[in-house]
Amino acid sequence: MNASSIAALAICCLACGALAALPDRAPVRLVVRDTFGHQDTLTLTAATLDSLASAHPYLSTDSLAMLDPDTAWQRNLRAGEARYGEGRCENCQDGYFEVAALSLSRRQAGFDLRRTGLQSSMSEVNRVFQCLDGGGTHHMHMVSRIPLLTEHALASGIRTGFKVKRSVSKTKLQARVLRARQGWNEDPDEPQTSTGNCLAGFPERLPDDPWILEQTAKVLDRF
Repeated sequence: MNASSIAALAICCLACGALAALPDRAPVRLVVRDTFGHQDTLTLTAATLDSLASAHPYLSTDSLAMLDPDTAWQRNLRAGEARYGEGRCENCQDGYFEVAALSLSRRQAGFDLRRTGLQSSMSEVNRVFQCLDGGGTHHMHMVSRIPLLTEHALASGIRTGFKVKRSVSKTKLQARVLRARQGWNEDPDEPQTSTGNCLAGFPERLPDDPWILEQTAKVLDRF
């Protein structure tokens, strides 16, 4: 099987949650949290990740650390490296984000507290928007994409020493969430999507780390 076929199989299988680590290879694992607080674990072997990175320039850790995740995905497509689906294939993009997150997380071991905190913070924002929107498949896709957003933010934080450029309080973050849905009208027949219900306990579930709050605020437009 050639490198392109291996990449296609690995990414497609991971997108479907069907790929497990080979027992004779070192596994690389990354925990993913969905909007309901459940946890899943992405797993690929180190050897598979190395093969993918060597065959696909936009799965290399150097590219992933510097490029915005959406930009990396689009360049991956334009370069003709993505042979596992069309550009509009949302599940294919999910698979790419998951493999890319695993790849980048290998280089950024030792930052588990910030990784977990940022993933949790972004997942909480995703949960709130999903609640306000009354559902939607976009928020389900974001579950697969949050890990790479987290790893990309970590890469930037490592380079800058996790400096906070613009402090964002929990109250300000909640206000920005509401502004992102400006013009949204509550449906009296759908009380579960009311702002009061969706935002109940929101600030309390956010971490206290100023860097995490700042990074969360930066990606609000993705939700």
